[in-house]
Amino acid sequence: MEIARKYARDRELFGGKLSDHQGIQWMFADSATEIEASRMLTLKAASELVQGKDARHSLSMAKLYTSEMLTRVIDRAIQICGSHGYSRDLPLEWFYRDARAARLADGPSEVHRMVLGRGLISGKEDF
Repeated sequence: MEIARKYARDRELFGGKLSDHQGIQWMFADSATEIEASRMLTLKAASELVQGKDARHSLSMAKLYTSEMLTRVIDRAIQICGSHGYSRDLPLEWFYRDARAARLADGPSEVHRMVLGRGLISGKEDF
């Protein structure tokens, strides 16, 4: 998001800065909210591990959300930067390719959904 923020602040468009447009501001707001939610899920899972609790549910939730959030946030950054974001002028296209691997590493998203779903349906985990 730092790359996109710099680009949006510097880019002149339609007589103003790209960062002045409400749609761009909303993209930043959505991304910041998702990043913070990911941090909180990760901290919750870490806290459960430190306390010696069964953290499978929290770990799956954090891994699922974070890996998918990563792709959405990078996609927004690319959208903000336009063709520069997709080109090799900026590292965003490289981040985007690497982010895809996060949804496979340490178990694909579908496995984490399965773990979560089974626990929720069985009543072992709370909503």
